[in-house]
Amino acid sequence: MKINITFLDLIFKEPAGTSRGVLSTKPSWFIEVSDKGKIGRGEISVIPGLSPEYRDIHSFNKKLSSVVAVFDAFPIQEWMVDQKEFLFLPALEKQMLGFPSIRLGFEMAYNSWLSQNNLFFLSSLAFQSIDIPINGLIWMGDIPTMKKRIKQKLAEGFSTLKMKIGSLDWKSEHQLLSETRAQFSKNELNIRVDANGAFSEKNAAQVLRDLSELEIHSIEQPLQKGLTKETRKLQDLGLVPIALDEELIGIEEEQEMLSLLRYTRASFIVIKPSLHGGFRGTVKWISCAEKLGIGWWITSALESSLGLQAIAEFTALYPLFIPQGLGTGSIYSNNLPSRLVVQNGFLKALK
Repeated sequence: MKINITFLDLIFKEPAGTSRGVLSTKPSWFIEVSDKGKIGRGEISVIPGLSPEYRDIHSFNKKLSSVVAVFDAFPIQEWMVDQKEFLFLPALEKQMLGFPSIRLGFEMAYNSWLSQNNLFFLSSLAFQSIDIPINGLIWMGDIPTMKKRIKQKLAEGFSTLKMKIGSLDWKSEHQLLSETRAQFSKNELNIRVDANGAFSEKNAAQVLRDLSELEIHSIEQPLQKGLTKETRKLQDLGLVPIALDEELIGIEEEQEMLSLLRYTRASFIVIKPSLHGGFRGTVKWISCAEKLGIGWWITSALESSLGLQAIAEFTALYPLFIPQGLGTGSIYSNNLPSRLVVQNGFLKALK
């Protein structure tokens, strides 16, 4: 068996703005495992400033090398002891604790080695039938740029938009949302907003009042991670359903997941496999949410086309009731070739 790691700095076609700052590039590592004439591939994708396991490229490379050395000591067919729960051998689990991006990369490599045909979870026929409803993401920018992006997504046939908010003054962002809602009722267009923890306890309630008047579907992470008491107060106002995102980072035990969801009374959770425990963590988060009657959707986190395909295949295994947060990686100028395409607000296999 041979494990090979390569690095690619993905370059944004346009700077990607969030309330945490603007990204122009994003690092990814690619795993290729070859054994018994078969090849498995995976992606380790981190977002500097958000992925808790990433401090700098030197320390991350050092950690990755140590993980590879441990995996290399076991035949790939023995890596996972429970495929349904994505549970690795204890020695491998220990290496990935607190490193969800590395976990996801090895989960992908293992499953693609098993399934072959450059697929991860689906048969060739099932992959060709992929038809996942998704939201159109509006990245932050100045108001004219965001208006242009909204117009483009509507022209592409999206019936759900997700707008990043929190980087500009709220008055300007509110005006943009108001103009969009004035053109389309909530029955014609769902609008989600994602604050990435941009608002304070002092101003968040007023923001939610304004959003409630516009019949916004939900707001992701209005407050910074850790402000669970304050988030619960906002949820209890009953103004706009709150979706947790960054709040899920770092939680790996099911009882802690249930405790968080019960306490905050969140309406939704937004699950990003590379941030929230890989596919193993995603399975657990979905299970916990469904036990409590909480809605969920799965979102990619700036992976390349390879990572996005694996996440899309995994997502397609579930009955889907609301649009997911997936795309095709068209935001990069140096992305890998994609086997997926977006048509009228749905993610489909490229024919």
